[in-house]
Amino acid sequence: MKKRWKLILVILLILLLIWPFPFPFQKKIQYLDGGTSEIVSLTYKVVWWNRLWSYEEDDPAKIALNHTVKIYLFPNNFKSIDTLWEEAGK
Repeated sequence: MKKRWKLILVILLILLLIWPFPFPFQKKIQYLDGGTSEIVSLTYKVVWWNRLWSYEEDDPAKIALNHTVKIYLFPNNFKSIDTLWEEAGK
């Protein structure tokens, strides 16, 4: 019976360590690129993309607004916002 309780305790401890706690381990960042904001935690990152970008390189006057929400899980949550933007192909 003791062995079972130790196993349950170890499993609960592991779940507690990897669970994506939004509080108090998070921070919210807002950028001046059109209003992009993100919440960063130990195991995930939520990005509210709100960014102006030119969809035709030869005509910079043609711009669009990217307004989406993306969730990046570990290990992508440690990448910078610019790296994530480039990887998205925008």
